[in-house]
Amino acid sequence: MKNATSKAIRRLLPLFKKQSGIDVKVIEVPYDELRRMVSKMQAGQETVFDLVRIDMAWMEKDGERIYQELDMDSQPMRNVVHKLIPGISEEYSVIHGVQYAIPLDACVQMLFCRKDLFENELIKREFYEKYKRKLEVPKTFAEYNQAASFFTQKYNRRSPTVYGHTLTYGRSFVAACEVMLRYYEKNKSVFDPGGRVRVDSEEMKEAFCTCLESCKYATNDTHLWWRETANMFSDGMTAMNITFSNYASDMVHSVNAKAAGKIIFSQVPGGQPLLGGGSIGITKSSPKTAECGKFFEWLYADETAEMVTYLGGFIPNRNMIKNAEVLELYPWIEDIGNMLETGKRRNREAANARFDEFAFEDIIGSAFMNVIFEAAEVEAALKDAQKVCDDMFN
Repeated sequence: MKNATSKAIRRLLPLFKKQSGIDVKVIEVPYDELRRMVSKMQAGQETVFDLVRIDMAWMEKDGERIYQELDMDSQPMRNVVHKLIPGISEEYSVIHGVQYAIPLDACVQMLFCRKDLFENELIKREFYEKYKRKLEVPKTFAEYNQAASFFTQKYNRRSPTVYGHTLTYGRSFVAACEVMLRYYEKNKSVFDPGGRVRVDSEEMKEAFCTCLESCKYATNDTHLWWRETANMFSDGMTAMNITFSNYASDMVHSVNAKAAGKIIFSQVPGGQPLLGGGSIGITKSSPKTAECGKFFEWLYADETAEMVTYLGGFIPNRNMIKNAEVLELYPWIEDIGNMLETGKRRNREAANARFDEFAFEDIIGSAFMNVIFEAAEVEAALKDAQKVCDDMFN
């Protein structure tokens, strides 16, 4: 997928050729095109690709179909596993107890706040006078929406930022990440005791309503991807930003970068972040397993991972979370290991063989977009979503 990590890898490939003599050709495509390409790959059918990166939300459905099982006893794979951040979720790599892939650009949702605003004594006093509580980094979405309202000029003319926060909902599966983050704050599963998917519930309705309130404190622009909202935060338009960690570097590298050096990072409100990013594996038809192993060893080595990070990407190498020079530029990387452990995405606890994570997110996100664009009320949108879930999963 075309992103900061893929660009960084492509720029560094001459180093790999010099070291190994192996040519690697990287083909980068947008998310939607990658999804189409992966969907068309048939199990056992020969393909021109040796390695494929897929979104970790597709792993349950597509990983076993397109990847060959990795030889975890081989020296290259032992070296790679030794380099990975400890505790990184098996959701990136394991299906039915078998390892098919390696986490590539693994990431997790994090909350970023403007330190110069949250620690400003005048702003803190004004917030206390208005809400009778201290201005602190929000720990719940009730606190988050309250702080977002305070930092939105429409609701507080004295706000130093135009909007309180950012919201990304221009695509169904992107919008789902906003809704499910608020749903999981309630510590509820989307499955009932019988394994049926249940979305027409009071908890999901509350998550929709909480997210709709959040919309009041964000721009009306329909952002398609997290890079757009990261740039808004970087440019000083908002006081807070919830985004996946692999887009956080954009807040530093942006040309205007008013937030650089002024960022507090924290766990998301509710403490139930979604995992993101993708995994890489060897296709079933590839005859170049040995060459792929050498590439993996080079890619996850300390030196390569460090260079990828400086170029704005991220490889989940365990030494990146304690590299002083890296942390000076991207301080939030220090906490990524802990947050990757708390994150979730694939609903592997489900006793529902028909469940498809990506299809589910598409259903939830589409329902929320219908509500935002006033095509349906919350109750009606969730009833329609439940019917689709019943047809597909139940």
